[in-house]
Amino acid sequence: MQALTVSSRATQGSILGGMETLASILDLTVMAKMETLDSTLEGMEILDSILDLDLAVMGRMETLDLTLEEMESQGSTEDQRETNRMETQGSTL
Repeated sequence: MQALTVSSRATQGSILGGMETLASILDLTVMAKMETLDSTLEGMEILDSILDLDLAVMGRMETLDLTLEEMESQGSTEDQRETNRMETQGSTL
């Protein structure tokens, strides 16, 4: 009977040892998945930053385009005024 008790305890010990090993494996798996998620989140944050910068640059470029169009329009208006003035002076002479 005593041999059966020892054998039973040894079996329980190996089961517990196996469960602890399994728990360690699960812990490592969870930690690896968390690190993967952290890397993915960091990658997404970097991508968001790049997209934000891209939008900011595009906004600046649109602003510059509008400024250039305004300058060209103003220059065209000034050219037209100068042409009109020259025509007016020519007709009065």
